[in-house]
Amino acid sequence: MFARRIVLPVFACALALAGVLASGCGDKYHNDAEKKFLDSARKGDADAQYRLGASYEYGGGAARDIELAKNWYRKAAAQGHRKAAARLRMLNPPQPPTPDEARNLYSAARKGDPEALYKCAECFEFGFFTTKDRDWALRLYAQAAKKGSAPAQERVAALTAELDTPEAEVRKYYAAARKGNAEAQYRFARCLEFGFGVKRNIGAAENWYRRSARQGYAKAKERMKPWKLVVPRRKPNRK
Repeated sequence: MFARRIVLPVFACALALAGVLASGCGDKYHNDAEKKFLDSARKGDADAQYRLGASYEYGGGAARDIELAKNWYRKAAAQGHRKAAARLRMLNPPQPPTPDEARNLYSAARKGDPEALYKCAECFEFGFFTTKDRDWALRLYAQAAKKGSAPAQERVAALTAELDTPEAEVRKYYAAARKGNAEAQYRFARCLEFGFGVKRNIGAAENWYRRSARQGYAKAKERMKPWKLVVPRRKPNRK
């Protein structure tokens, strides 16, 4: 009797595992939420494909599997899902430039070269020769996009969609900013600069950045400084 109690559950688990493996593509789900995403994703729902990819990437309700995450992100991105395209890009980052290349890119970007601006934006997006900062990446992508760079235009659209702020949240920032809250002033300025949840207004954005910076808010103070890459100096040639 005792042996039967052990064998039957094991047999049942084996049947369940076989059912999952037989369901196709090696997909696995551990809860009802993931099963729901999987069913919708297989039917071509781009948002479900994105959410399923995120489940596999972060291990939320599913065993973590980066390759499966990429697979579902790729399917969603092919249907124009910008957040999926952004995650896929982060999982397949570009190669970082060499120090010499970075110096040349920085110099050319300062002169307004669109390709160099795009490459410097990648440095900020992925943390090459600087800390990761998607706001600065978006600013540089936008500059390159204005000069006709098609890849930069795609990155502006994707990052804007990913970083966008709901209008209700923008209104809260504005209300707190008017009362003198330095962080809210910075966040409202950021929304004005990029057009997140409010009409884009660079002049007003600069004004709110200055207000926040005057109160010592670190991010606002950094925003007021020129951007730069921290590239190691060339070692002197020793003969």
